[in-house]
Amino acid sequence: MRIDIWAVPLDAQHREDIFSPEDCTRGLRYHMVEDSFRASLSNFLLRHAASELLGTRTDGVRLTRWCPTCQKLGDHGRPVVLDEQGQPDPRVHLSSSHGGRWVVVAASDVADVGVDVEPCSRPLSSETDPLMLSPSEQDALSQLPAESQGIERLRAWVRKEAVLKATGFGLAVEPSELTVHDDQVVSYPPILSPCLDGGVQLFAVPEIAGHVTALAVLADGPVEIVVHPDL
Repeated sequence: MRIDIWAVPLDAQHREDIFSPEDCTRGLRYHMVEDSFRASLSNFLLRHAASELLGTRTDGVRLTRWCPTCQKLGDHGRPVVLDEQGQPDPRVHLSSSHGGRWVVVAASDVADVGVDVEPCSRPLSSETDPLMLSPSEQDALSQLPAESQGIERLRAWVRKEAVLKATGFGLAVEPSELTVHDDQVVSYPPILSPCLDGGVQLFAVPEIAGHVTALAVLADGPVEIVVHPDL
C-alpha cells in the first residue's frame, strides 16, 4: 500500500500564478496573508495529488468536502474529489495540513488518510491537557521529565489530529476521547468505530525538519510512504 505525501515550503511564492479561482477562494477564508497563501497552496496540492492518482490534468480536478456529522458535501470536512456525476470518487483519498512554513498533502488510492503538521516551536500549554488528552495519556505525560513534556504534548496533538482527519470527523470529536500511545491507537469513542475498527496505523514524517508531522492510514498491512519534496 503506497501513500504519497507532497510537502511544499511557504517560500515557494512563485507558484501563486498556478492557483485556480477555486484555490484563491479557499484562501479568502483567512485574513492573514500567509494563512491565505497556505490555504490556497493546500487546495492546489490536493488537486495536484488527485490528478497524479487519476492520471488527469490538475485543472480538471473538482474538489469539495464531505462532513460525516452533517452527512453532506459542502465547504468543510474531509476533502474529496468529485467524479463526472458529481459524486465522491472512491478511487481518491486525500488529507491536507498547513502549519509553520510547510503545507503537506497525503494521498492514497487504497485507504483513508489523515495528515497533520505543526512547528516544533508551537507552544502547547498544560492547561489544554484535559481537553486534548485522555486520563491515561495525562498520566503518561506526567511521568516524563519536565523538559520533554512540551514536545510530547505536541506529538500527541498531531497524531490525534491525523487520526480524526482520516475519519472525516476532525475536531467534531473531542481529542480527549481518543487515546494514543506512541504509534498505537488504544481506544476511541463508538462514533469512530465504523472508521477505525478495520485498523489504523500511525507514522511520523521525519523529512519535514523543524516540524512534528503525523500520518494516519485507516488500513492494516505494509505501507510505503513516498515523500515528494516539491512539485
